[in-house]
Amino acid sequence: MDAPDLSLAGWTLTDEQFTAAVAILGGILGVVMLNALTRRATRVVIGLAMGGLVTAAWWWAARTGHLPGLPLG
Repeated sequence: MDAPDLSLAGWTLTDEQFTAAVAILGGILGVVMLNALTRRATRVVIGLAMGGLVTAAWWWAARTGHLPGLPLG
């Protein structure tokens, strides 16, 4: 997975760091969703799923330049 061209205070994210961060966040989200499912907390699962969709849409919009006001590069 290619890393986005983001830099913060002169530090640029590498492809390996980006892939590791995505894997860790995906694992955390998976554990939280499985935990919520085992407790039958449907509101939590729906909330996490909607939050994940909104986050994915925001990330896609930022990557493709549809959010021009953000200083991402």
